[in-house]
Amino acid sequence: MGLEYRCFGEGNEIFVLENGIGRSMYEWYPIAKELAKSGKVVLYHRAGYGKSVCSEKKRTIGQIAEELRELLNQLEIHQPVILAGYEFGGLCVQQFARKYKEMVKSIIVMDSMTASYDGSNGTKTVNPYQDKESEAVQYRLYAEKTEEELSRMLLIESKNNLSYLDEEEQKEYRSFLTNPVRYETMAREIEALKEAEEASNTESFSELAVNVMVHDPELGRKYLTENGFSEEEAAQAEKEWFQIQLSIASQSPYGRLIYAENAGPDLRRDAFDLIVRTISHEATRNPREAISYCGINCYLCPIFLATVTADREQKEMLAKSYSTDSEIFTSEDICCDGCGTRRSSYSKMCGSCQIKACAISKLSDLKNETCADCSQYPCSRIDTYVSKENRHQLDCIANKKML
Repeated sequence: MGLEYRCFGEGNEIFVLENGIGRSMYEWYPIAKELAKSGKVVLYHRAGYGKSVCSEKKRTIGQIAEELRELLNQLEIHQPVILAGYEFGGLCVQQFARKYKEMVKSIIVMDSMTASYDGSNGTKTVNPYQDKESEAVQYRLYAEKTEEELSRMLLIESKNNLSYLDEEEQKEYRSFLTNPVRYETMAREIEALKEAEEASNTESFSELAVNVMVHDPELGRKYLTENGFSEEEAAQAEKEWFQIQLSIASQSPYGRLIYAENAGPDLRRDAFDLIVRTISHEATRNPREAISYCGINCYLCPIFLATVTADREQKEMLAKSYSTDSEIFTSEDICCDGCGTRRSSYSKMCGSCQIKACAISKLSDLKNETCADCSQYPCSRIDTYVSKENRHQLDCIANKKML
């Protein structure tokens, strides 16, 4: 089918960027032009947006994934690509990675959703599509308007210019915003989102590198309170949202949760440099850097996460849970940069780790090696200190079943 697309740059690495509901590929331009220094960037409009043909098929995330595959085949892109998705686009990226694993090198999702998370506890949530039914009704009302009516009603001329676009691109962008078909498509995609959330898809990402970027919860709470949430509701919503992002990253042994400090919910604006750096580095980053000496995924370890988010409450809880009669930890002791990051960093907790001390003394490549790379693996320390789950991770690495 005919999908509108733009390509930037050249090279062996292919970056494909996926949008949120109702968003345009033009909003990716500044990021795409930076990424073009590292490879070829593909932007496109899903069916029903911009100049892309409107599909009569149901707008499920599976259908969207199939249409993206067709576009990549049309562009004669056959090697694995690095896929990045924002908001609803992150959900589409996850589906594509599950459906066409052989076509994906790694994925980056930003403030995304997951089909397997159940957050139905009666509280408000930071999910931007929480009021699906009323939004779908509103968009279908917009779909009945003319372009002129939409332009006047939405103040397109004064509110939605993108300063980095040239005159012709500005005209195309305004046309994108005032196209009634866009609003019908938004309503249909919101319905697809509802179906995806109700699904029970728990399939993991196997060995795929999964990067999950989440906004700063403090700024998220501020945004929510400014939009009608109470302080308590905002705090609860942010806590739930963090768990959603963690659940996505946890579906891969190489999952990585990336905390966008000082960035609000508009990540493409607030975390521009971090997004460019994260996506471009996926071309050369070894996913095994996430795995600690003992097989734990550092980037998903509660101590590591409490460190990078500076969560005082979480640190106090962890200190209490790790303390014993012989050794007492305080919240200040819950400080770890991860074996796969700053290898020489020691906290009180790291200093007492028998595995880490042994590994540092025996391994040569401290960036990506684990105990599984040691000539004496497995040893008595592994039997004593490593959990069954982490031992399985190490065995897979030792048997070269993981990257």
